Amino acid sequence: MLDKDRHELRRVIEARLDRRLAARLDASDVVQEVLMDAAPNIQAWMNHPDKSVFACLYQVARSRIGRIHRDHIGRIKRSIHQE
Repeated sequence: MLDKDRHELRRVIEARLDRRLAARLDASDVVQEVLMDAAPNIQAWMNHPDKSVFACLYQVARSRIGRIHRDHIGRIKRSIHQE
């Protein structure tokens, strides 16, 4: 069931991930991080027919992408501009 969501999630992450991070990150790695973040909740989401599992994963992905951008672009110490 999650195979379709995983594929769609990868497309969303590729579209939203800053291109300057391509040398550091792969969208597949980010998908894995999102699924690990979401793992404790996935079964509960699947048990609620009124909730879209993908919509929940999308929210987790948005949060993860925000952290990635802060960690890799926003911080001077680890800024890609200094590489």
